[in-house]
Amino acid sequence: MMIKKLFTETIIKRKISILKKSVVLCGKNKDYESIYNLLSEIDEKVFLSDSKYLVFLSHNNFIKFVNHASIFFLQEEMYDKYFLCFTFSLRIRSRQKQNLNVAIETCIKKWRLDMLIHFSSIAYDAYKHTRYLALKSLALNIVSEKVSESSGVRESIEVFKKNGRLKSFYLYYIKNKVFLDKEYHTSIYTFIKKGMNDPLISEFIGNYFTKVKDIPVKFDIRLVDLYIFVASDLRYNKFGLCIDCIYNVKDQLPDSEQRNLLVSIQKMDFSINFTHLKMSYMQLRLAYSRYIFIKILSEKVNFKDRHEFVDFFVDDIKHWKSTAFISKVFSLFFHLKLYSDLILLNSFLPDNLKSTPTIFNYYIGSLRYEDRIDVAYSELNSSSEVIPVYIKLSQRYYLAKYEKDYTKALSFARQVFNLVDCRSKLKWAFKIVEVYCAEGDFDEAFKFVSTFSDSSFPLLSFVHFKKGTLSEIEFDLLQSVSVDKGNEANYYYLAYLYCERKEYAKAKKYSRLSVDCNQSLRNCLLYVLILINVERDFASCINFIDQYRLDQDVTFAKYYVFSLLNIGLTFEAKNYLKEKEEIFFKSPNGSLELKLFSSNLARLCGDYEESFELFSSIFNSSFRCFTTNDNKEYSPSVEFLNSSALINVDESLPLISVIMTNFGWSKYTPIAIDSILKQTYHNLELVIVDDRSDKTAFRKLSRYIRKLKDNRVTLIRLKKNSGTYRAKNEGLSIVKGDFITFQDSDDWSHPKRLMEQYLVLIKNKKQSAVLTQYLRVNPMGEIHFQNSQIFRKAFITLMVKRSVIKQLGFFDSVRTSADSELIHRIEAYTGTSIGVINSPLYIASYHDRSLTSYGPFSLDPILGVVGYRKEYLFNFKKWHSKIKIGFSPYIEKWHQERNFPCPNPMLK
Repeated sequence: MMIKKLFTETIIKRKISILKKSVVLCGKNKDYESIYNLLSEIDEKVFLSDSKYLVFLSHNNFIKFVNHASIFFLQEEMYDKYFLCFTFSLRIRSRQKQNLNVAIETCIKKWRLDMLIHFSSIAYDAYKHTRYLALKSLALNIVSEKVSESSGVRESIEVFKKNGRLKSFYLYYIKNKVFLDKEYHTSIYTFIKKGMNDPLISEFIGNYFTKVKDIPVKFDIRLVDLYIFVASDLRYNKFGLCIDCIYNVKDQLPDSEQRNLLVSIQKMDFSINFTHLKMSYMQLRLAYSRYIFIKILSEKVNFKDRHEFVDFFVDDIKHWKSTAFISKVFSLFFHLKLYSDLILLNSFLPDNLKSTPTIFNYYIGSLRYEDRIDVAYSELNSSSEVIPVYIKLSQRYYLAKYEKDYTKALSFARQVFNLVDCRSKLKWAFKIVEVYCAEGDFDEAFKFVSTFSDSSFPLLSFVHFKKGTLSEIEFDLLQSVSVDKGNEANYYYLAYLYCERKEYAKAKKYSRLSVDCNQSLRNCLLYVLILINVERDFASCINFIDQYRLDQDVTFAKYYVFSLLNIGLTFEAKNYLKEKEEIFFKSPNGSLELKLFSSNLARLCGDYEESFELFSSIFNSSFRCFTTNDNKEYSPSVEFLNSSALINVDESLPLISVIMTNFGWSKYTPIAIDSILKQTYHNLELVIVDDRSDKTAFRKLSRYIRKLKDNRVTLIRLKKNSGTYRAKNEGLSIVKGDFITFQDSDDWSHPKRLMEQYLVLIKNKKQSAVLTQYLRVNPMGEIHFQNSQIFRKAFITLMVKRSVIKQLGFFDSVRTSADSELIHRIEAYTGTSIGVINSPLYIASYHDRSLTSYGPFSLDPILGVVGYRKEYLFNFKKWHSKIKIGFSPYIEKWHQERNFPCPNPMLK
């Protein structure tokens, strides 16, 4: 008998030795499935019945790898295998309190009552703590269904109040035992409000609200508070269910709960449906609460059902009796630029409300911004006598200013100034001064300021700011900010002045102070421009925009993504563009700018084909009649673009003359020439005026033109280098076309550019000239972004009727900005604005040494037009104001006497 027992023990020890070695080997290879298989084949009754055998298993490596296996199975949610491995570990070394607690939590979360009883027994045996015994007892009660009454639940729960792991059991009883117990609807409130973080909370809330939403519930403030509490917690994502329950409460919400509901809606991302929003809105009794609700939804740019909701509350708001609150809604819509919604809302109002001064003001303003000028004038002419005269005059002022009729605007502003009370005098004094400055008549502006005794310094500094002479009052500005530290305008003027002087450290200091006083668009934009264009500190730019949440405005959203791209955060940039697409869509050309940022992003990520596809997609399908010759990187740079359009050879169409000035020879020159000759509009002449290039360059140009064998091209060479505008004047003197336009020798015109411009002038007989938009592309194929803009007006694309040029003469013979002067002169002479085709039909090459970005006449990287350019601008505007009242607009080709003063450095 003894021999048999020894023999049995020897066999068991040998098996244990083999088991240990096998487990350690599998553990080193991370073969946890094999460890499980080895352990599952062991007869626990033999191995674990006698503690002396456990000694053979208590090898450190064995325990370590069994524990590794149990952790692996827990992470993979393979709970049966986890429990088996962990049981072995506990039997061998039972005092593992932390691990035991993890096992017990796992049992509770996964509702493994059998294993909970098992681990609770082990824990109690090891630590003699009554809560483990209580856990075992409760689990046994549930398994045997001994606890079935709500009172039994209460008694059981009382035992475990201090044990946070029992929350899941609480949920279990609430769901299954006493769910419809009347007393429990409000007790649940206390339970959840204490801050439940258990993973089962979301499942419980879903089940609870799904069942309760169809049951009429007697009003209880704590219950409603619970609904709103859960609705506002984004972790649960149960907003819709909670709203259903709130709507089921037959009485409307008390005022305090209306406020709480609004707070909940403020937190929403608006993936919720329109029905739930409508139900929420109807629960609000107070007009003010409904106004706040409208405000929240209007400001949520990612609210996809906004237009549907606007239609809904348009029908509701017309029944409101409070004129004040309707006025507030109009003010809200106007400042959020929801002009079309405001106009729609106005159409539903009764006549007595339409005649409210505030409502009428915002309505006419919206018509102006929607470019419905005729309707605005009609509404003003037929407006009620109830509306004060100064309101009507003020709106006529804004319309005249919008149409750039500054003479009328000044007249209306002066009339309003004489009618308003003292509180509004300064406001309209600013508007009078603003009109004088817009026309470049600074003498009259200073004269008016001298007659305005009250608060004249703000007006004076404004005029100096517009004129570009802030340096004359620098001392006064510094003294002013030392006395009045809250004057954001003076801080801004100082920052602007120091930017002009390139003293950027001082500029940054005062710019930041202006932002601290007032986070207006103007103040924040100047600070952002200093960070980006001077310091190249893109990380600080991102932090600044985040700090003040500025990217609800598309300007700052563009700078944000631009900064992300510049520091190489491509993943973040991609997510940001997706998140902010609604903001882009709301702005003019925003959807196209979004595609171009995405194009730059794709190019940065090395997806060149996708980048070019995104670039092409900014054009309608009929305008994608171009390709790139770059088969490697698919660059949209000027040097690679090529037309693939069919040419309309219709000689019955009028002749269009294209003047191209040239100096030197570059890889872009033949591309610029080809882009004109490959236009879909065939009946054209291309006059190339060479501004006395060196012999080698001119020889290359002549040879290229001869090879073209196209009789539409004429090449002339000036006797001496005279500048681009004198060269253009030479072209103007010989062209024969009914329409005249221009082209630079290093840029590319879209194949349909001339045809589209011609069609605009033909369809609108009142239109005397038209130009297109353009964008710049650098040699790497990236779209250039500067000063918040990708698309700009391309003055070089100006197409004007020959009859108008005959009346106006030639370009001003200066070194820069004469194209801007001619465009403004056309508008002053004809009384109509130049037409603009809102499509980038002109692609400009971007290089740092171009005239607009390099040299004494370059555009300032922050302020734009400054210095000599700004002085020239105001001088010609003052002359143009005389053209409007009958003065001759004609400029001679070789004029000796000037029509208006010009800074000497700009004269050639």
